[in-house]
Parts: sequence; structure tokens; C-alpha cells
Amino acid sequence: MKFKKAIILTGIITVIILFISGCEKVDVVEIDLPYHEKIVVQGFLVENQTFNGVTFTKTLPIDEVYSISKAELKDVTAYLKQGVRVIPLKYQSNGLYQPLNSFIPQKESVYELYAKWMDKNVYAKTFIPANPKIKKAYYVTNGSGTFIQAEIQNQVGAIFGAKYVIMEGSTVLYESEDIFSVNEPVNDPLKVITVRTPIIPKELVNTFRNKISIKVYAFDKQFQNYFKTKKYSFPIKDSFVQSGGDVEWNIIGDGIGLFIGYSTTTLLVN
Repeated sequence: MKFKKAIILTGIITVIILFISGCEKVDVVEIDLPYHEKIVVQGFLVENQTFNGVTFTKTLPIDEVYSISKAELKDVTAYLKQGVRVIPLKYQSNGLYQPLNSFIPQKESVYELYAKWMDKNVYAKTFIPANPKIKKAYYVTNGSGTFIQAEIQNQVGAIFGAKYVIMEGSTVLYESEDIFSVNEPVNDPLKVITVRTPIIPKELVNTFRNKISIKVYAFDKQFQNYFKTKKYSFPIKDSFVQSGGDVEWNIIGDGIGLFIGYSTTTLLVN
């Protein structure tokens, strides 16, 4: 019996050796990914809040470590336009461009962005909806946990989302990192839209139940495409999962990024 086992083991080892010796050398194929230099734009116009400005940077090659000093653009010619009003933007630092004078965007207004860097041009247009009108808001608890749900009056051209916020006076103690979802645009101005916050951690509900508010956002409807596709820009942690596509921005021309207007309404929920 031991003799037979020795023969079988010897045979297995022989097969492995023959297999390894018979393998051909495999050359590593290097593929150069195409690099397209683009202007990266980031600007948010919040109703009745001082405009913080627009950041202009550029994309870097995939093999280059990102740093703001390499990416920032210092010589962009840029301005905002509201009707016939022109608001020049001036470079400050780290790619940030701000108006020469303090500027506070207003609800139900349209703003345009024009910018040029070297031979590249970008353009964007956004609308700031009116502050969301919350008809009612209430706690909901299900198998996943507790969240706040609200019914709000629709606005044509806007989409809605919500966060939970815990405040002590004017100080924000806690706020959800992101909104839970956004709705599809609805053309009926009389429609009532339902939104909800992400799940509120149980310890926060138990400790601050009477201090938790829902913060409802009314975005320019262009924000919907970005919100649905932004996950494609996140690093892929699972080797067996492929990206679902490209992030959809609202910048036109030689750039990517967001130039979006929005307004908010916050309501304490008891």
C-alpha cells in the first residue's frame, strides 16, 4: 500500500514539474491610458448666502500624485452673468476665484458662468429654486431604523433631497454626510413631493430627539444627473466590480464639474 502511495505521489510531482517547465514566459503588456487635460469647475450658489466663489483646477495624469499646487489654475478669465449684470471673478488662492465685491445670490434667479483658460473655454447655467415649502414632517421607524420624512410642495424645474440636522442654538452638533435621495423632476406645480433623511443613529435619536430637524434642499434639476452618477467617481474596492459609467456634470465645453444653485428650509421635528 505504501509502495502504491509513493508511486502516485511521484507521478503527481512529475506532472507538476512537466507543467511548469512547459509554460511559456508571459510578457507584461503595458497600456498607456490616454490623458485629456480638462478644466475642473466647482461652484455652488446658495440662496441668500454670501457667494464663496468658483474653484478652477485642471485634471492631472493618472500616474501623477495629486496636489493643489499642481492642479490649481491661476490665470483663468472668469465672470458670472445675471441678466445684464456681469460679476467678474478674481483669483485668490488654491484655484479659488471670488467676486471683487460681496455677492449674495437670490432665489428664483438664473446665473451663468463663463471662463477661459489658455485655449479652453467652459460655460454653465444654473437656476436657484425658491426655499422648499414643508407641509409636514414626521419620524418614521422601520426595520432599518429611524428617519424623518417630509411632504413638500413641488416646484417646476427643481428636485428635492433632505438631511437630518441636530442644532444647539445656532451651532450644528451633527448633520448627515449626504442626502438620502433626490426625486425625479415633476412638471405639476401642485404635486406634493415626499422626501426623507438618511437613517439617524439610534444613540442620536435617544439623546437629541427633541432637537433633530429636517433640512430640505431644493436643487436646480440638473443636480439629479450628478447625484445619480457621482458614485462612479469613487474608488472601486471590489476587484470583481466594474464602474457603471461616467459622472454626469453640468459644465459645457472643455471642462468637468458642477456649477449648481440651491436653497434650503430647516424645520424642527417634534
